[in-house]
Amino acid sequence: MKVFNVIDQNTNIFGKKLIEASAGTGKTFAIEHLFVRLLLEKEDLNIEEILVVTFTNAATKELKFRIRKNLSEAINILKASSHDLEKTFSYLTDYRGQKDKIATLEDALDLFETANIFTIHSFCFKALSEFAFEADVLIDIDEKNDVFFIKDKIIDYLKFFIDSEKYLPEQIDILVREQKDIDNLVLKIFQNLDKNLNSQDQASKKQDSLDQDSLDLDSLDLDSQNQSWPLLFDDFKKSIENFKKSKAYDEAFEIGDFEKISKNFKKITKYRNEDFHSQLKSLINTINKEECLIDDFKVFIKNRLSVFEFLDEKNKKVKALDYELPKVLEDLKKTFYPIIKKATDANALFYNLTSDIASFVDDFLETNEIFTFDKILQKMQKACKNENFSKKLKNRYKAAIIDEFQDTDPIQFDIFKTLFLKNDKILAFYLIGDPKQSIYSFRKADLYTYLEATKKIDEINYLDTNYRSTKPLIDSLNALLSKEYSKNWLKLPNIESSLEYIPIKAGLDEEFDFQDDKAPIHFFMSEGNKVKKWSTDEMEIKNFTFIANEILRLKKNCQKFSNKSFAVLIKDRFQAQRLKSYLQKFSINSQTPRAESLKNSICLNAMKEFIDACIHPNNLNKVKIALLGPFVQLNLQDLKNIDLQNFSKYLEKFHFLKSILNKKNLGEFFHHFFEISFENFSILENIAKKKDINFYLDTTSLIELILAEKNLGSHNLLSFFKKLDLLDQDDEKLKNVKNFEDGVHILTTFMSKGLEYDIVFALGLASKSKASQYLDLKEMDAEKMRQFYVAITRAKYRVYLPLAIDLKEKPILDGEYSAMEYFLSHILETKDTIPKKTLLEKFSILKDKKNISLSFIDSAAPVSIQEKEENIYLSKPESLTDFSKKFESRYIYSFSSLTSTLDIKIEEKKQKSVLPKGPEVGEVFHKILENVFYKKSFQKADILNIVQDFIKESELKNFEKEVFSIIDNTLCAPLLKEDSFCLKDVEFNNFQPEVEFLFSWKKDYMKGFIDLVFEHQSKYYIIDWKSNYLGDFSKDYDKKNIEEEMNLHNYYLQAAIYTKSLKRHLKVLNKDFEKVFGGVFYIFLRGITNSYGSEINNLGIYHFFPDLKILDQMHNKKSRLNVR
Repeated sequence: MKVFNVIDQNTNIFGKKLIEASAGTGKTFAIEHLFVRLLLEKEDLNIEEILVVTFTNAATKELKFRIRKNLSEAINILKASSHDLEKTFSYLTDYRGQKDKIATLEDALDLFETANIFTIHSFCFKALSEFAFEADVLIDIDEKNDVFFIKDKIIDYLKFFIDSEKYLPEQIDILVREQKDIDNLVLKIFQNLDKNLNSQDQASKKQDSLDQDSLDLDSLDLDSQNQSWPLLFDDFKKSIENFKKSKAYDEAFEIGDFEKISKNFKKITKYRNEDFHSQLKSLINTINKEECLIDDFKVFIKNRLSVFEFLDEKNKKVKALDYELPKVLEDLKKTFYPIIKKATDANALFYNLTSDIASFVDDFLETNEIFTFDKILQKMQKACKNENFSKKLKNRYKAAIIDEFQDTDPIQFDIFKTLFLKNDKILAFYLIGDPKQSIYSFRKADLYTYLEATKKIDEINYLDTNYRSTKPLIDSLNALLSKEYSKNWLKLPNIESSLEYIPIKAGLDEEFDFQDDKAPIHFFMSEGNKVKKWSTDEMEIKNFTFIANEILRLKKNCQKFSNKSFAVLIKDRFQAQRLKSYLQKFSINSQTPRAESLKNSICLNAMKEFIDACIHPNNLNKVKIALLGPFVQLNLQDLKNIDLQNFSKYLEKFHFLKSILNKKNLGEFFHHFFEISFENFSILENIAKKKDINFYLDTTSLIELILAEKNLGSHNLLSFFKKLDLLDQDDEKLKNVKNFEDGVHILTTFMSKGLEYDIVFALGLASKSKASQYLDLKEMDAEKMRQFYVAITRAKYRVYLPLAIDLKEKPILDGEYSAMEYFLSHILETKDTIPKKTLLEKFSILKDKKNISLSFIDSAAPVSIQEKEENIYLSKPESLTDFSKKFESRYIYSFSSLTSTLDIKIEEKKQKSVLPKGPEVGEVFHKILENVFYKKSFQKADILNIVQDFIKESELKNFEKEVFSIIDNTLCAPLLKEDSFCLKDVEFNNFQPEVEFLFSWKKDYMKGFIDLVFEHQSKYYIIDWKSNYLGDFSKDYDKKNIEEEMNLHNYYLQAAIYTKSLKRHLKVLNKDFEKVFGGVFYIFLRGITNSYGSEINNLGIYHFFPDLKILDQMHNKKSRLNVR
């Protein structure tokens, strides 16, 4: 392996080469200069004959930008007459002033739009489209719309094509309930579908490929995979006949005896004993009938004969371990429960349904020549075996550069190998990547394919200089990762080998004095006894404290650092949220520089409504909705008072936009969209007046997305928005990256790849992972080492590495190592433990050389308020035009933004609460209650399922019993003493959860949601759920304390806004508000008890009739809400 220096004119750039590019060594720099040199050094090579392939859309955009910029700079240098060449362009020396070479690069720049710089999938689409006849693809291919076709087909199958001989509606209902609703089921099927489409003949592989989050494949009964319900129904009927012939049938069993029997078993909160009574009675009645009907069988599928889950041996109470079930119940359980268990096995049902839909979709895709990403690669692989097709492509491209090659897979490499590696006529073929950064196995990246390529390529080179990090940090990394210090840490389990770490040089001359005693690599250590969650919650808080203290200290001591100089690499989004909240306490701004989804933006719906009005300008309702939206921002009262003549002017503008939409292209339409004025200002000016950079960026991103779509016009523009609705929130298509704030960057290691920061805290490296039975555990651990490498190579000056020391030194199982633990096991050459004493002795070697430093953080305490506060000086500008009179802004507020400006000082209560506190807790309670009313079931089992679904990833995950009790008691609590009805007494159709309202406030709006509106006995009521902590005891939630809390948070104003909004709605329904309004309930959930009828009745429930005069007073106080 030799060093590759692209700017050395003596370096031969032709031939077939593999370049290993370690982190920070200038991989993109090499590609952009390689591109220029290929054009200069081969006279008959033009820009269209060079292919560049990378693996993400973002990388494609960056490569295009960098290559184009480099071409332009090279042209300027060649034209310059006297000054010295920059070092980076030293290879241009011999071409200075040569007109033909300048013309070559100028032609390339002029024709840059024709440059072939693609993702792998785009390259394949282009090739198959361009040479469709040779590839045996006879219709147009559209890579962007595949997802829409497939999701439509899944929905079609579920609506029209489910095999009624294979699935009962009750079985499908089980899957819907497992996934919460039909949309989630469609999404889960879609996520697993692509893994099944190409393996119809490999059932075992298919089983392994199913989504781990949605299935427990260990529990998948393979015998039940192909058993349709008719077979199971036959088994059930035969079992009845056999049971009738047995001795057990003659045994007497009284349903009333069940109460005594049940006392020997532990209660299962999601079921009620009454349900068990009903199930047994129904089963015995069915056995005694002359014939078992399918409707009987459906009943048992619906209730899953859960009575036998309750009567399971494992569910016995400790004191009843010797208890034996009556023989008749034991025989009933053994005879019928296994059949119903098979029929209701959600894993098998999902497996079978996904397989059936995969076959259905596969047939559709084959028939209509529509391709998923996997299928397009397979089609390309197959087409490359066709001599005519491969010949066309070999003639088309004379040079090929494959970027990020460590993320390739066998199919992709086979394509490259056929077209380029085995092509003797190709001038240059480059495979560029870094095996140490191969971290995307979940995207099918296969490191062993990269290693296979190294055996077939002519020449292997590497980049030896890091231009990202300073010399002290590079020296420390080389020492820590060296084979002498960390033996065989880059494992390759499948071939029982390991990658070699090659030391690199530092390209930055810059050094920096931190004015402290910490080395470029600093380990911060905490200790504890290992438990299920590792590192523990207590350790996490200590880590957060250390990180916050260091950020504040470094910013104070080093003027060059701002918040955005720092990055914290976290385990997942949940840890990110916790860290963000913690940093906020110390006035440390932070951001998660992730691509946000347009689905969360108000812009998406606003644009759909505006375009809908343009397409249907005669529909006055649609036009009014568009006028009130954020693009025009017409005031509601102004719209009500407008006369017909002025309104017709608005209609003319929508008719004009419709004509543009019909006669011109979408680019022309959006040009007029920004320019057109409905009041005094254009839509572009209205967007600017909002002073909301997010809204502006979302709008431009959405327009780019629309313009990028092929064959889009007025006839199918609205259907395009419907298709966007089908996309997952995290779909790449909807992502919009926005990094314009000065905040500490909080992101995962995966997201950090390719990025760099001054200071990095690699916090996520200390988090233990969960072993998976679906993955090769040794390969899983080996990939953690590559993640470790990516994490520690993001910093310019210093990287902080966390250590969680287990004082008990429990053995660590394969697959359960944290990345840090697995690395340390190689430093210490210990198999499954990290002894503290041995580790400190090993660290001392590098510590003495000042390569690393370490500190124990168990005693870390937050810095004082005085330390974290900064002096801020405001000075009046010399001159500033007052635009406020010219541009009068309108705003949409939430109640929380209004109350955030109130001068409220809340003393933290010192009492210890059973449930956690904080906004996340309240959000979870709201979601649970919202779903209870959406699902329309007060059955305890259904409520418990909802509780379990929403608390499992939250702070309440260990409080299932308490949360369920609060929800159940809330639904049963009498709301009014004089009436004593509870929520369970109300008809489900009379509930309306999460009622959206838009409340006009002079020229502004307040937008929000009322938690629950319901009608009971001809009265309308409002409910707002509150999770506020008032104390540990029920009595703390009496009327007096609640009224203090109401005043403290200005909830009376909130209730008045809700009431006014409901009053307006009831007026539309011609209801007499004074007669039908039953008042507002503020329900403080922590105070709800089950002591109904006692002297503490109604604690936590506050009923009142809001005084709407509050709103008039607020109107008179201010001409505008001052809540920005």
